[in-house]
Amino acid sequence: MNSSIEKNIYNLTSLWQTVGEEHQSFFSYSNFEYSIVPHSQWPNRLWFTKEMNDEAVHQAKSKLESIPEKLIVPIWDMGNQDLDPFLNELGVQPVFQQIGMSLEPKDILATSPLLKLIKVSNEAEATVWSETFLQSFGYKISSSTLLKTYNSIDYFLVHKEGKPVGTVITFETKDTLGIHAMGVIPQYRKQGIANEIMGKVINAAIEKNISLLTLQASDMGKGLYLKLGFQEEFLVRNCFL
Repeated sequence: MNSSIEKNIYNLTSLWQTVGEEHQSFFSYSNFEYSIVPHSQWPNRLWFTKEMNDEAVHQAKSKLESIPEKLIVPIWDMGNQDLDPFLNELGVQPVFQQIGMSLEPKDILATSPLLKLIKVSNEAEATVWSETFLQSFGYKISSSTLLKTYNSIDYFLVHKEGKPVGTVITFETKDTLGIHAMGVIPQYRKQGIANEIMGKVINAAIEKNISLLTLQASDMGKGLYLKLGFQEEFLVRNCFL
């Protein structure tokens, strides 16, 4: 597997693991791991740690049947095999797709001083972040999750002229910085704010000597990242088993 793809997947699953561990709800088995936060919509993921086969999928399905919450299962599609017949045979239900992307940051970008990234460090900021994220994405990451994990995960509230307009999460693993949950509330979209957020994150990564930036983009959002120099590398096929 390509090194940047490995680092991307490792960063993403380590983020989910970190959240689960803080809630005493990360579990590891021979073929898969899962992380769940009760009464929440995030991370609530089950992912395979070995090559996916009939036995591994049936074991995962059996485990999922015992869990009250419905977990999303990401399937890493590198484009080197046709997964559709296998997934159809197993009755896998596709939910949505993302594109795994990466960038080796080199150049400092011009950004506006009007936009500020404020790192969440207290209950009031966590509450505003959670509300802003809900407006941006339509589902909730609770403020209690932020309060349990902000010492190991960086949650940034994006302010423009003193008003909360968006969110972004960054999470560091070794030489890699994963960018997650980058969103802007509807009334502030199409104003270049997402580009500004990314510029500030890229600049901060360069200052910290980060070697690789990773993210998982929607089809709608990937154009922004391509313009910034990110490369498309693999698909994340998010499914229900």
